[in-house]
Amino acid sequence: MLRQLETHRVKVRPLSSVLDELGIDHIDLLKVDVEGAELEVLTGIEERHWPLIRQAVVEVERWQQNRDTVCEVLLAHGLTVHTEQDSVQRAGDIGMVFAVRP
Repeated sequence: MLRQLETHRVKVRPLSSVLDELGIDHIDLLKVDVEGAELEVLTGIEERHWPLIRQAVVEVERWQQNRDTVCEVLLAHGLTVHTEQDSVQRAGDIGMVFAVRP
């Protein structure tokens, strides 16, 4: 049985505004799985919040196109990165970026 496609409007805010609103003072693990909007999430983190992030896991859609840019953003903010892509992910042009603050 096929499901009917539904479209929903949602409010989108930069991650830094959420961190400020909730008074978050550290992030042990930031997991980003946003169906192609990974760079928008990462660019929504203000410079002052990057030191709060100890680790990040980012599922990257359009792997061939976006992997290097996602890695560059994380590296530029002091995290070391490791990438993985299995055969199923390769077929879907997605992959994982793991980042940790040394």
